[in-house]
Formats: sequence, C-alpha cells, structure tokens
Amino acid sequence: MISANAQRANIDAAVAFIDRTGTGGDPIVSTAFFENPLSELDVALADSGSATYTPGNSIDLVKPPPPGSHSHPVLRLGIPPLAEEFRFLAEPKPQPVFFGLPLTPPGTVATQAVALAHHGTVFLVSPYANISAVLKYSPNSGTSVFVRALPRRFHLVQQITYPSFSDAGIGWSVYVFRDS
Repeated sequence: MISANAQRANIDAAVAFIDRTGTGGDPIVSTAFFENPLSELDVALADSGSATYTPGNSIDLVKPPPPGSHSHPVLRLGIPPLAEEFRFLAEPKPQPVFFGLPLTPPGTVATQAVALAHHGTVFLVSPYANISAVLKYSPNSGTSVFVRALPRRFHLVQQITYPSFSDAGIGWSVYVFRDS
C-alpha cells in the first residue's frame, strides 16, 4: 500500500467541504495543476454526484444557476474558460489546443466572483498550501492578483488543506473568503 505522502491530493474532499460549508450559488474560483480542457476540480465536481458544476467566466456564464439551486458557479483562474477550450473540440476534426487561448484577467475573475457571491462567500481552490507565502514571494501571480483584487470587506476566514506528496508540498487548499 502506498503511504499517505505518496498519494494524489484529495480534490474530492475539497469539493465535499465546499458542499458542506457553502450555500447554493457561492462561487468557486479554481486554479489547477493540469487542464486541457478539464481541470481536477471540473472532474471532481462532475464526479460528486450532485449538480454542483456550472461553468463560469464571462464567456462560460451563459446561464446562471437556477434560483434555489445548490450548484456553484466555477470561475477559472489562470486557465482558459471551458467554452474557449471546447470550441476547438467541437469542430469537425477536433484538436486540443494547449497554448494561446485567452485567459480572463485575475482582477476580472475577482470582480465576477464578488458579483456572484450573493451570500457573501467566495471559495478559492488552489494547489498552494500557504496563501501568505504566495502573496509575499509571487506578488504578480494570478492568485496574488486575484486575492488583492477582492474588495477589502472580503476576509479570509478559513483554510483547509488536503495534502499529499508532502515532501514536494503538493496538495489542495480551499480558502474561504467572506464579506464582513
């Protein structure tokens, strides 16, 4: 049996945490290790068995979740919107595109997340276990720009990390930002 520090991060537990602690419609901002076209979070939300996945971003947000729905709009940070990636896969001879697709600027993602946060909560799902270190040592990263673009009334109130590959510092963290 593989030891705990050699197993993949439990993104499914991160999704379960969001479903337990969130309210329907709370936006999820997603960064990813890998994507093309689906990220780890996209797959985990689809596998969760509940209707939790609504594509986000201005290009993807074709229809908002219906009132009373428990689905969470997903905004992709630092990766192209799903609609952009799927456009190439829907052609007669589908080809995945790995480079050159437009990214939604992190400040715009923050604005969209706040606009969607009708209950005052924004979730950030990230492979970074220490948001303070990211803000300090990578101030121009998409994650740093996103966090700094949130209005001052949004505060980090909770963080939970699901580690794995612990020697490499890889895992999934869920950051909960709330409007005060």
